[in-house]
Amino acid sequence: MQLLLPSRAGAQAGTYFHHGVASGDPLPESVLLWTRVTPTGSALPGSGMGPEVSVGWQVATDSTFQQVVARGDVETGPARDHTVKVVAEGLRPATTYFYRFSFDGKESPVGRTKTAPDANAKVDHLRIAVASCANFEGGYFAAYRHLASQNPDLVMFLGDYIYEYEQKKYGVHQLPENQLYNKDLFDSRFHEPVHETYTLADYRMRYAQYRRDPDLQRAHQELPWFITWDDHDIADNSWSGGSEGSSGWEGTPQRSGLPARRLRSRRSPSGCRSATSGTCRSIAHSDGRTGRDPHARPAHLPHQDA
Repeated sequence: MQLLLPSRAGAQAGTYFHHGVASGDPLPESVLLWTRVTPTGSALPGSGMGPEVSVGWQVATDSTFQQVVARGDVETGPARDHTVKVVAEGLRPATTYFYRFSFDGKESPVGRTKTAPDANAKVDHLRIAVASCANFEGGYFAAYRHLASQNPDLVMFLGDYIYEYEQKKYGVHQLPENQLYNKDLFDSRFHEPVHETYTLADYRMRYAQYRRDPDLQRAHQELPWFITWDDHDIADNSWSGGSEGSSGWEGTPQRSGLPARRLRSRRSPSGCRSATSGTCRSIAHSDGRTGRDPHARPAHLPHQDA
């Protein structure tokens, strides 16, 4: 496999980081950093096209990067949908850091993150913002903009980061034009791809569409996140053998689109993990989806959308 160095990349300068930057799963001495690079015009989300490239990253204690404390280079390519995940290590507990990526002499937006306090540190209070269930077609993401302005210590996302439905459709219900819950938005807030997501390429396109939203980008850029998943991140009412609409969905591997640490097992794709903030809180993330039996459904309910 040949690595394409930045000087050989063909995308227009300054347009490489369409999907912003993000950080997640902060620990006392490390944090995960994320971005997606578009090195060529053909390297679109879900396309499986584009070259192997090397992306640089830096972490500093100041926003002008005069005090860089960690740096490196990481390779990515079409197999990862040109997403980048790197764990910045050797950091100090309870410390604010700034980070950025670079490619072909161009830099990404500067992100801000914060490591968790030491496990034994006495922490009097912690401000956590909680979010979940964000449907791109259901409305604009102004709530993410407000969330970022509140400057919490951590964002906990409790699932359904995306919805897998086809355009203008919520679950199995095709909404009549006069009953669209935000029909005026459908002039500009159409899901991509147009059909329900089933393949890995479909999911990569859908996640990337959400990540182009400026308010969601801001919330990721300014705050560390701790993310868990629910069914719509993968497929409606998913279970160990399939989902509500299909037994062949491929959403499970699509974790490269989110700032979360590497999966721990093939049996539990969402990866059970935990995080602490000194003596103040301990968060346990479990996986109750991918190993479960099919959903029980009362006979009088023909379908479930939640």
